[in-house]
Amino acid sequence: GDTVDLTIKEQNTGDDPLTDVYVELYKDAVLHATLDKDSTGFSGDTNTNGKLDVGETWQWSVTGVTVNADTNFEVLGFGTDSLGNEVSYAEGYLDEKDDVDVYVIEPDTMVSIAAEMDGMPVSMVTMGDAIDLVITEENTGNDPLTDVYVELYKDAVLHTTLDKDSLGFSGDVNTNDILDVGETWQWVVTGVIINADTTFEVLGFGTDSLGNEVSYAEGYLDEKDDVTVTVEYLCWGDETAWAYGGQYAKPNWDYVNNQFWGWTNGPLSEGTYTWDIYAGAGQNDLDKGEIVGELTVVYSGGTVTVTYQMDPGYYLGETHLWVGNDVLPKVKQGKKEVYTNSPGLFPYAHDFGIDKDDPHPTETTWTWSGDGFEGNIYVAAHSVVWMSVPCDEPY
Repeated sequence: GDTVDLTIKEQNTGDDPLTDVYVELYKDAVLHATLDKDSTGFSGDTNTNGKLDVGETWQWSVTGVTVNADTNFEVLGFGTDSLGNEVSYAEGYLDEKDDVDVYVIEPDTMVSIAAEMDGMPVSMVTMGDAIDLVITEENTGNDPLTDVYVELYKDAVLHTTLDKDSLGFSGDVNTNDILDVGETWQWVVTGVIINADTTFEVLGFGTDSLGNEVSYAEGYLDEKDDVTVTVEYLCWGDETAWAYGGQYAKPNWDYVNNQFWGWTNGPLSEGTYTWDIYAGAGQNDLDKGEIVGELTVVYSGGTVTVTYQMDPGYYLGETHLWVGNDVLPKVKQGKKEVYTNSPGLFPYAHDFGIDKDDPHPTETTWTWSGDGFEGNIYVAAHSVVWMSVPCDEPY
């Protein structure tokens, strides 16, 4: 797409003035123009006699010739001597032909940026997390590039400029300081702290073999890329949890007049039992819940020991426990006694004193022990579990 100017000269190197002088200009073997003393861009006929005098040089300037591919320009000169003979390449005057090749370069590059944590792509993080930025610059054209560098912007503010001497650079395989055709350079910027939604933009720069800048500003659209990392804010939230005893689990609603979820577990003979604690398993649907810890029941010699152990990231706020020979505790309802699945009415409980307006849960385990039990027993273990949950504002 560049344009070139062609300078054509015809010099009389003999001892005879020439008349009817002209040149033919060919572009890739196709006649492009015929030029004589009346053509635009002509000069050199110093005495304006229309003759190419001995020792005189005529010149033509052909401007603005567009070149879109490797191109050969050839020129043939013609004149007539004083005896009326043609002076030309075809007549054996070998210097009456010359050519020049113009080669087209197509510089191009592609820059990219990605956000990673622990070597894996990431687009959402928790406030305060540190990420790594991986930036690449690939030579996708046909011309080696020098003076290659990238500018990294964080929310439209220049964060850093990176070149071959920067920390975290790799890719110059032959160490010639040139981004060769097909080569990819890489920079890794580590430990960038994210405290809010952030956009990182990278601009690539280089210089082609003609000294021209290769950049987004110069029309190389692949010399710009960006990535956005969003922040997920976390707050403390609490959730109801029940121990699920697998083959021993029986829905509480089988024994009470409501449809609140949860289980009692039994009948249990003496032995050791370990069960998952599920939070948020509404309608007793395990797929809706998540495992937040483990309940261990040890029944030996009439003594029962129950231990709640929470998984990392989960904390106890309250515990409510039933252990007995009945499936659930009973409460009076009029003149009769009925089963209840209300955790607040369970006989063994502990409140860890979490302030719901300013929660700072820390407890991950609780153990209860009682004796005097005999025969098969049932265990219903409820808890209020605290955990970090997504929210609109940071806690």
